[in-house]
Amino acid sequence: MSDIPKAGTIAWYEYYAEKLNELGDHMGMPDEVIVNAIELWEEAIGTSRSPLPLAVDCMYICAKLSGNRISIKAMKRNTKELWDKRIEVLPLDRRRNERRWVWKFKDFILDLYPDEAAWEDFTEAWHDRIVDPEYFNEE
Repeated sequence: MSDIPKAGTIAWYEYYAEKLNELGDHMGMPDEVIVNAIELWEEAIGTSRSPLPLAVDCMYICAKLSGNRISIKAMKRNTKELWDKRIEVLPLDRRRNERRWVWKFKDFILDLYPDEAAWEDFTEAWHDRIVDPEYFNEE
């Protein structure tokens, strides 16, 4: 991946949009899911995730919320097949109150997929796993 253009350039955005297209095509995702994953990726740049793992997260989220069944294990398998690298999907971040970056983008995601029940189903397992703010206080 040494061919990656300089961050923040148009070529850089195009590079990662192409990676998302490649992943979506490999997974057999509809064009709308791929386009939404690219939109979400563009919106979420600057989170704690690197660009390619963030792209994989976005594809997973859009696939799930659009009703296209995909597991985290299948996502890892797809990234391994495409890029010879298993990419972790939506890992926990123990350094933050909100342990996954998606919480900050809930409204944006619901604009793409306005199904509150699907969102709740998607995030159900995470609700009891928010880190207590006291955890971060040094004593």
